[in-house]
Amino acid sequence: MQLSSANPRLTVSDVSTVPRPAELQSGSERRERLLLKALPIGMLVTDCSGRCLDANPAALSLLELPYESVVGTAVSKHLAGVAELMMDANPANANSVDAGELRVRRHNGSELIIEVSASSLDCSRDPAIVYFFREISDEIALAEQLRETALTDPLTRLPNRCALEQQVDLALRNISRDGPEGVLCFLDLDNFKAVNDTCGHAAGDALLRMVADTLRQRTRATDAIGRIGGDEFALLLNGCHPEDAIDCVSALRRKILNLGFAWDGAAFQIGLSAGLTLLTRSTASVADALAEADMACFAAKSAGRGETRVFTERLRAAGRALSADAATVHELKQALAADAISLSAQPLTALQGYTGMGPMREILLRMTGRGGQLIPPSALLPLASRFGLAQQVDRWILRRLLNWLDRGHAPQRQGRFYVNITASSLVDESFVAFLQDALADRDSSLLGIEIQERDIMLHYEAAARTIRA
Repeated sequence: MQLSSANPRLTVSDVSTVPRPAELQSGSERRERLLLKALPIGMLVTDCSGRCLDANPAALSLLELPYESVVGTAVSKHLAGVAELMMDANPANANSVDAGELRVRRHNGSELIIEVSASSLDCSRDPAIVYFFREISDEIALAEQLRETALTDPLTRLPNRCALEQQVDLALRNISRDGPEGVLCFLDLDNFKAVNDTCGHAAGDALLRMVADTLRQRTRATDAIGRIGGDEFALLLNGCHPEDAIDCVSALRRKILNLGFAWDGAAFQIGLSAGLTLLTRSTASVADALAEADMACFAAKSAGRGETRVFTERLRAAGRALSADAATVHELKQALAADAISLSAQPLTALQGYTGMGPMREILLRMTGRGGQLIPPSALLPLASRFGLAQQVDRWILRRLLNWLDRGHAPQRQGRFYVNITASSLVDESFVAFLQDALADRDSSLLGIEIQERDIMLHYEAAARTIRA
């Protein structure tokens, strides 16, 4: 029978003839005793009452005691708690027992964690029990370090998604046992991409750490906060009413709006969109809770950002539509990267007589969806704006048109081609610099910029600045 905790592994037959000191004989028994004394793990031999009969050097070294202080004393004096762990052992049956782990306090006050196993022995006279033990303090510390690393986001030092899922699972189990209900919040930073795009990822990382510190300071000890990826965080509010959760998120939003983040002389203001779902006895699983909070956050982001949405079943149906939109946007990203979008020129006709200019055409954007259907600009451009792709689309169209004009024949180059820019480009100061670079060494008379009157009225100062430039 094996002792599962000893290293190297031993069987009862290896030690079943271990004699007590008074029974030492010559020959094979002496050799066995020398072998056991040379074991690299601690060994204590006791009688059935728990009195120590023998100890090997490894045991004395671990306990930091001389032989005389161990032999003749109770094993519980040196391995406190081992008796409770050994309650199921039966020496008469010579069975092997994995006693488990013990914390041992030595004479000098230091502590170590040991792993103990035991077996009863049939010696030549009376039964005895042998305890094998080894120190596992370093192993425990390493395992804890590895566990912490596996559950911690390396950038912000917040719990990661896996750790948060464990906390949500614990909360749901407590709720199933009539514990208080809670709220799970998904938090998504608004305008964070501008920091990365303008100043690089080092600036974005510094901002994420600042946000993480803010979240730590503004949450209760009973709550759990974690980074679930990118610029997304999650907050678990245990024992919290929905109204209080909304107030908590609003307070966090105000703190984040007022962070005053600056990098290399550039100042940024970010916001917060949030999706909440209630954790109740009817919450089916951790996965369902995460999906509901994610859908609510997605709805908040799509509503114009800086919003909070609470999950409802009606939102689940809307979430399916949002997912379809997200799939279309994903196709748009792929098409932009592969230059797989079609441009067409629609003639413009003056309602009244107009002279002094050749033909005018408006450039239209069209994309073929995965199902083969043509997606018109009236559907694509609102999606691009909602998902932060509007500027990328504007610039792609302008570059594609100018390259086409560079290669065009004379009849095609007559008149002017108008490109409708979105509000996102209109308010971005870098758009003018982009356009200047694009038109360098080109005939700018071929290009016209079309701006919607609504965008000018909504962003008058930015529109005036861009038009003047």
